[in-house]
Amino acid sequence: MSQQRSGLLAGLIIGFFAALLGAAGFGAAIYFSAHLPLEVRQFGDAVPLGGLISLVLGLVVGFALWAVRPRSLVLPFVAALYACASLLLGFLGTFVASALDTGGPMATADEFRRVVTSEASVFWSVLKTSWRFWLMLALAACPAFLLTLLRVLRLRRRTKLEEPTPDEEPAEPEYRAPFEPLNAPTPNRPPTDLFTPRTPQQ
Repeated sequence: MSQQRSGLLAGLIIGFFAALLGAAGFGAAIYFSAHLPLEVRQFGDAVPLGGLISLVLGLVVGFALWAVRPRSLVLPFVAALYACASLLLGFLGTFVASALDTGGPMATADEFRRVVTSEASVFWSVLKTSWRFWLMLALAACPAFLLTLLRVLRLRRRTKLEEPTPDEEPAEPEYRAPFEPLNAPTPNRPPTDLFTPRTPQQ
C-alpha cells in the first residue's frame, strides 16, 4: 500500500487563506453588528455576541483544514494558531478602519502610517488588560483545534486498520530460474540388471 500523505503543506496553505477569510468576515460582523439593537449588542456586556462571532471564526478555520484530509498531528496546533491570528487581524483591521472612518481621508502615506501605529498601540493595551479578548481567543482556537484533531485521529485510525497485518501479507512466490523444473530432480539410480537376483534390501 502506498504511503498516505500527511496533508501538512495543503493544510498550511488552505488554513492561511481561511484565516484571511475569517479576519475579513470578523470585520464585517463587527461592522454590521453596529446596526443591531442596543439591547442585543450590550446583552451580557457584549460577551455572548463576541463569543458567537469567535466560535464561527474557529469553525471556518477548522472545517477548512478538515477538507484537506489532514493526517499530521502538527495541523491541530496550526489550526488553533490560524484561528487566533485571524481574530487578532480582524480586531486590528476593525480598529484601523474605525479610526480612518472618523478621521477623514488620509492625505499622505505618513499620516496613514501614524494612524495605524496609534491604533496598534491602543489595540495592544486592550489586549493586555481585557479578559474578554482572551476569552474570544480561546473560543476561536478551541473549535479549530478540536475539529482538526478529530479529523486527524479518525484518518490515522482508518489508515492503520486498512494496513495488512504480517499474517495477512501474501507470501512472495519462490524464485525459480528459467527452465527450472517445478519438482527437484531425483538422484540417478544405477541401472537394474534383470538377470541378477535381488537382495532383500532391494
